[in-house]
Amino acid sequence: MWAFREAFRAAGERPAEGTSTAKKNYAEQLSRNLAMLFANRLRSGFPEITPDEKGRRHERPARTAKGTKKLDVNYSHPDIGLGLGVTTRASTTSSERRLSTTTNASLGPSSWP
Repeated sequence: MWAFREAFRAAGERPAEGTSTAKKNYAEQLSRNLAMLFANRLRSGFPEITPDEKGRRHERPARTAKGTKKLDVNYSHPDIGLGLGVTTRASTTSSERRLSTTTNASLGPSSWP
């Protein structure tokens, strides 16, 4: 996966409203595709980045200040620990129905030193 267009095409057609299982499956597939896209684009500078070229080691656990988190894209090194962590999130809810997109509000500018 090298382009956003590929990631969306490979996820298939976005399901219609009201089919929760299909929407969940679509969101999970799109999230995996986007993780592969980001990892593939960064791999030349970070050879050990996950997921690997075949999509293995997706959603690797990583220790953070707030406990263990699953990261869709992860680059860690023994000398520095977590070097890069990305979590993708695909929403299948229309923007009018979405109440909040600030699920990680504690990571915003107000929490920076």
